[in-house]
Amino acid sequence: MTKWSRSDGEWSAAKRTIGVGGQDCDLSEIVICLRPLHASGRIHGDIKPLNIMRDFRGRWMLIDLDASARIGVESAGAKASEAYCCPQIARHALVAKKADPAAVGPMAHPAMDVWGAGVVLYELLTGRQLFPRDARTDRITTELGRRRLCMWLCASDDVLAHVADPAARHLVAWCLQGDPDDRPALKDILAHPFMTAVTPSLSKPLTAETPS
Repeated sequence: MTKWSRSDGEWSAAKRTIGVGGQDCDLSEIVICLRPLHASGRIHGDIKPLNIMRDFRGRWMLIDLDASARIGVESAGAKASEAYCCPQIARHALVAKKADPAAVGPMAHPAMDVWGAGVVLYELLTGRQLFPRDARTDRITTELGRRRLCMWLCASDDVLAHVADPAARHLVAWCLQGDPDDRPALKDILAHPFMTAVTPSLSKPLTAETPS
């Protein structure tokens, strides 16, 4: 694997405030929350900033398991947030189900949560929305944005250009692969050079701007 290094300044631009109450969080904490859930045979199904928060002991947790589904057993996506759902779920909800209301969605797969984590990481790193969305509902607000998600194969150079750090850019591109089999497992994310570098505790507020 290609090796990267990053300065403290580069990390400070990557570590932003997300979740309820503006608490300081980074992707490794999200992945650590996901590991026991996947080990139990379920996905979360709706990874997004509003579903990431601290409990009263200060520990990070994922909330709102309404979209959770059993891996390989249950279909997923019925309650997923449009701007954070993967292309497979989007195509079912926005195309297949409209053509056939009885159509069954894709089976739950850990890679669905990896996609959501990748979108969150992109927003943490860039301060931009991957897709233009309504902040209250997390629905994509333009037809072009919905088409982009449904037809997504991989992150374009234009999208990745907003991620300044090379290691981070590689991880974002990996998490946002259109084919779920091409996305990393949680252990691969935690072992990635971007995640294993020294991480000083400096944060900035997340202010995701709408993409042009």
